[in-house]
Amino acid sequence: MNRLFFIGLFCVFVNLASAGDGSLLWVQSLDPAEQPVRCSKVAAKGSLPMQDSLLMQRVTSELTAWKGAPISLQLVADSTLATEAYRLTRTDDSIRLGASTVRGLLQGAYCLLRAQAMDDVCLCRTLTNHEPITEAPTYAWRLISAPAALDDEEWTDFVRACASVGLNGIVTSTPDSDRVQVCIDYGLRLYEPQMLNQLTLIRLTSESGNATQSLYKAQAWSTLLADADGVWLDELPQDYASPLAAANWYAFGRLAWNRHLSPRALAYEWVAQTYCSNPLFCVPVVQALLTPYETVREQAENLMDVFLEQSSYLDTRQYDRTETELLQYF
Repeated sequence: MNRLFFIGLFCVFVNLASAGDGSLLWVQSLDPAEQPVRCSKVAAKGSLPMQDSLLMQRVTSELTAWKGAPISLQLVADSTLATEAYRLTRTDDSIRLGASTVRGLLQGAYCLLRAQAMDDVCLCRTLTNHEPITEAPTYAWRLISAPAALDDEEWTDFVRACASVGLNGIVTSTPDSDRVQVCIDYGLRLYEPQMLNQLTLIRLTSESGNATQSLYKAQAWSTLLADADGVWLDELPQDYASPLAAANWYAFGRLAWNRHLSPRALAYEWVAQTYCSNPLFCVPVVQALLTPYETVREQAENLMDVFLEQSSYLDTRQYDRTETELLQYF
């Protein structure tokens, strides 16, 4: 293994020790004052229902972070577009985001923001060549169980992050009207477990798959996905916002949207959006995430020495921990 790989291992397991306060989630905080909304008026026939109007506000709010060409939002009556599907097309002076529902527009907005955060050259090149990009979800139901004891602010952050990766339902045994409304604001529904009895769901947990594989679960989960009504992650740790848990949460949402996505590509997406898009950082951290757990343990004793030798890659002041402190988190 090269030294950059060890740097990746170090970063992953130092981050295991980080507080799960949500500060490392891939969805960045909104600050509307930073960027004006660069969207045209929505082209649609007639006025939108109240629920869709609120969701449209969410679409334009999220796109305040967009720094590229102006975006034209269009609701279209297109039978080729599934309920939550969207289509991106580049015109001479703008990007046209079209969908048959506002939920589709929201997913298209998140696609653009994801590409921006990752410096996604492939998507930009495709749009520049005026080739439309159309995406639709694999599963009609893309569900995740909510962690217990979230306060109101944490609930809103949790719902927003779920929406950003394409999930459309949250399962909880203790729903209330305020939390139902937050879900509606992001195009999600709230379900109680007994409401799912009639659905054919692929139910996943953190234990699904081969326990000897990496702590990053996307590789194991991707092998379990098949044709079904939907997919449900029925276990999310209480420290769901800690880095490794967030990586798994992100990967599940994206696999629920498109089960054919590569676990390696999803790991890269998460690292690039959560930390930075520099390949010198992303590549070794991704490789560390994909490494089997036992291999990581075998190499753990070398992490500190290698890191100190290669400290020019990162600001060592952010990682002022002894090797003993690091190993307790394995």
